[in-house]
Amino acid sequence: MKRLFNNPILSLSLPAFFCLPAICVTGFVLVAALGDAQAQGRADTPINLLTLGTSAKQSNSLTDDTPIEDNQSASAHASTDNAPVRLSDNSSETDSEAATTAQTLTEEGALAPTDDNPINSIDEKNLAKNAVGGDAADVDAIDADTIDVDSGTPTLSLNRTSPRSDLPATSIGRRSVSKISLASVGLKRPATLSPDLNALIWSDSDAEQALYLLRNVPALGSAPILNKLVFEIVSIATVPPKGAGPVAEELVSARLNWLAAAGQSDALAEIVRMLPEDDKWADWKRWQVEYDLIRQADATACRDAEKKAQSTLDDFWHQSRIICALLAGDANKARFAADILKVSGGEDANFFQLVDKLLGRTDELSLDLTTLDSVDLVLMDAAREQISLAAFEQIPPSMIQAASNFRYLAADAALKTSFMLFERGLQERAPTEQIWRALLEAPMPTEAALATLDGLDAAGYTDAQHDALASASLWVSLALRNEADTSQLIQRAFQTELRSGRPELLAELYASLIRQRFRDAEDIDTELQKDFALLLALSGTEEPLPAALTAQADFTASLGAILAAANGAAWQAQSLDEANAWALLPILRAQQSAAPQNDWTVILAEGAGIPAKSNSLVYHRLSPPHLLALSELAEAGNIAETALLASMLVQPVTLGWIDPDDSAQIIKALHKVGLPRVAGQFAEEVVKAHLLRRNLSPVS
Repeated sequence: MKRLFNNPILSLSLPAFFCLPAICVTGFVLVAALGDAQAQGRADTPINLLTLGTSAKQSNSLTDDTPIEDNQSASAHASTDNAPVRLSDNSSETDSEAATTAQTLTEEGALAPTDDNPINSIDEKNLAKNAVGGDAADVDAIDADTIDVDSGTPTLSLNRTSPRSDLPATSIGRRSVSKISLASVGLKRPATLSPDLNALIWSDSDAEQALYLLRNVPALGSAPILNKLVFEIVSIATVPPKGAGPVAEELVSARLNWLAAAGQSDALAEIVRMLPEDDKWADWKRWQVEYDLIRQADATACRDAEKKAQSTLDDFWHQSRIICALLAGDANKARFAADILKVSGGEDANFFQLVDKLLGRTDELSLDLTTLDSVDLVLMDAAREQISLAAFEQIPPSMIQAASNFRYLAADAALKTSFMLFERGLQERAPTEQIWRALLEAPMPTEAALATLDGLDAAGYTDAQHDALASASLWVSLALRNEADTSQLIQRAFQTELRSGRPELLAELYASLIRQRFRDAEDIDTELQKDFALLLALSGTEEPLPAALTAQADFTASLGAILAAANGAAWQAQSLDEANAWALLPILRAQQSAAPQNDWTVILAEGAGIPAKSNSLVYHRLSPPHLLALSELAEAGNIAETALLASMLVQPVTLGWIDPDDSAQIIKALHKVGLPRVAGQFAEEVVKAHLLRRNLSPVS
């Protein structure tokens, strides 16, 4: 009723009121035209992704029908109590809701912050052309005060003494949101990989097909550049795909689950803050408060907790109020609230023990490490209780960026945290090495770490169970070691990583170990020279080889030439021959690397030493139907779908195990949709992985 009586139409003058029918007719005609134009903008696609299933890993020599793990399952595996609940579709709204989005567009294509649109402005031209007409009903309102947001990437410190502080503030007011507007929610950030990664990337896509891809694209895998690409697609604010109305909430949930599984805590928190305050997003709102407490944004967390606790009996929100009182130094308030909660049936024994410790009621703790949650870890840190690895492992990956703020992490927990940040691309190699070298002792001795990794064989797949702590501890132990057998152990360690995990991830770190050890050495065992030269050549630095490796100069020059060809330079037959890398030709051709002007018939007839057979390895073949779908999506110019399907195909397989012909198809598809930078970097990652696998000495 209030909205009715405040309707500006009722206050119009009479002439203006008579103009309204004409305006409405014009609007409906315009919206219908936009809908027809959009419907004609994409040809029918013969291959439907929804019929292909989720299995994207196949081998020409191995059979494996295991489907790719749904990200919601991955997210659920990472968290127990705090796992987000997958929302069912109970919406009756349709694509007509996109008219609400279209009405808020400016001449520059910005989504204006009006009462009908809760998302940030998007500086893309002609955005309105991609919205379908109709009326949209308002749904639940977003209710938020000033909100703190931190977009920086944390650097883990083992001994932090920084004071608790709030995040930089950004404001989101009270707004109504349609299902279409909800599906558009995301970050207002320019993409770094391509200008084509803009607000229109989903505009020609089908919502059900988009949902299939978002649910099945791995959050972590073998190709860092594809991880980064998917992150930019999943996190930015966009025009929703066609037919998004009925599945808007599921589209948002799939994106949130991917960010959570990928450990993108900071971006996830920003988007969660934009969600409506209703029961559908209650688990995510709880996650947000936990994130703020761990991130040490106490004022933001406590404001939200205080507000929520006034309208619910859920123990979590009242526990949060108690924590806030403790952090604020109000012991009386905390004591009273804790006693009330305990009397009213609170059963979290860990929580009450920690509260009593902070209140000075007890000095003894007997915590159940298997039932600890994020709130308990906040209290442990506040009580200056060391957070052991067993305790820390209860925290889900969705909190990993915030976890670096814990001040009392045990050394093994801190080491594993840094590894998780590193493997997810959230921490660069240099700060990772700095943290690892700061340790005075490895959590696992050299032989113990080697034994752990020796028992693992990934068989070319990234979803095999890998021991992050063993990998990190092994490197630390070798960095601290100076015995006569250290060089041989470095070689053995990396050989083991080749079989048990992702060797390309650790190649630069091991190259640093080698340079440290042989910077001034005059001699290196012959059996070690090629392996060490290989790692140094692939490390990406311009430093010259140590004097003891000068005999490998021709070999490293060949490796450098192949890497240059992966970035578009002309390939050289001699380099491919020297590095046993003829199998990489499809990748180089996909990168449009120029071929040498040779008469190959003459070379084959006259050349001595040219192998009659290919020295091939066993490769995993990617799913042919998925590759066909990838080609069709790329041909249609569907950048978001192409990128997500490429990542879905590649990420479950270690790059060095992917058949080069299949990798070439991925590269061609990325070029086709206007992502040459991504294609080039992916080609370089694949080539490095293949060179490692082909030239590193086998595990003895």
